Amino acid sequence: MTGHTRSVSHRAVVAAPAAVVHGLVADVAAGARLFPGQLHAELLADGLVRRWVLADEGVRSWVVRRVIGTEPLTISFDHHEPPPPVRAVRGAWSFRPLADGTTEVSVRHDVTVDDPGRAERMVADLDRNVPRQLDGYRWAAERWHELARLLVRAEGSAAYDGALDEVYGRFRAAAGPASVCLPGLIVVKEPAPEPWLRAVTGRWTFAARPAGGVLVTAAWTATLAEQADRGRAETLVTAAVRATLDGGAAGPSRDGHRPNGPVLDPVLDPAPAPHEPPPKQNGSGNPSDPDGPSTPATTPATTPTTPSPPSSSTAPGPDRAGRPR
Repeated sequence: MTGHTRSVSHRAVVAAPAAVVHGLVADVAAGARLFPGQLHAELLADGLVRRWVLADEGVRSWVVRRVIGTEPLTISFDHHEPPPPVRAVRGAWSFRPLADGTTEVSVRHDVTVDDPGRAERMVADLDRNVPRQLDGYRWAAERWHELARLLVRAEGSAAYDGALDEVYGRFRAAAGPASVCLPGLIVVKEPAPEPWLRAVTGRWTFAARPAGGVLVTAAWTATLAEQADRGRAETLVTAAVRATLDGGAAGPSRDGHRPNGPVLDPVLDPAPAPHEPPPKQNGSGNPSDPDGPSTPATTPATTPTTPSPPSSSTAPGPDRAGRPR
């Protein structure tokens, strides 16, 4: 392979067992719950993972091939068909148990591009972002036994008249640019959560009803900072679910299409912590991306500006997309 190749490595020591840290990095779904910059990820066939992240210029998406190793604990990655001028982005994570029970986490990136200036910029991005990423995994791993308390989730459903495509389209129009829209699924993200929250994610699913109409299920998950009030977060995610479904937020009300039945009180449940250790699976420029600098494969969208958090201790109401503020 021709081009200009640069390699860069970063390390951190985490006060948690190696299997715990390895499991967090390997868990495809964990990133969206732990990092404000990770929007969504899906495990594809043949060890491929598609990721969506929030970047300065909007939403970026790419596909990466991962191989999960268990003896020793490793995760190797290789970006799938990166766009020019990037020729390759590959590397590996390693997790080395230390004698005192902590873990040395190392991640290496090898980037190959046609333009040497671009290579230097990518390395600079890695030097800026990877330490922040390692800090995020350290935070989660060292609070492994508390994650169930720090993850707060609420879910509710409502039925709407109309065809599946019609109802989905109205919700899609209300989702905003910090979102991923897939068949039967919309994932939305609060791009700048308040300081007492580490991440806030909404997940809306759509299913045609046998008797006609569409059942929409909205779930919101908030990850709390360590000393945050769980009751405040429960109020926030419950209000977000109701606002998403109850006409005022999710697009249907603008056309006079409210739910054709009452929205029941959203159900709160503790969001699950990642599994320890994860099942062996082949698959997995953003501080929360465990596979290296982003190589955009979608048209960037503009991320909305979020107002400064209020000083009141009361959780503010959601915006018109049901997104917590």
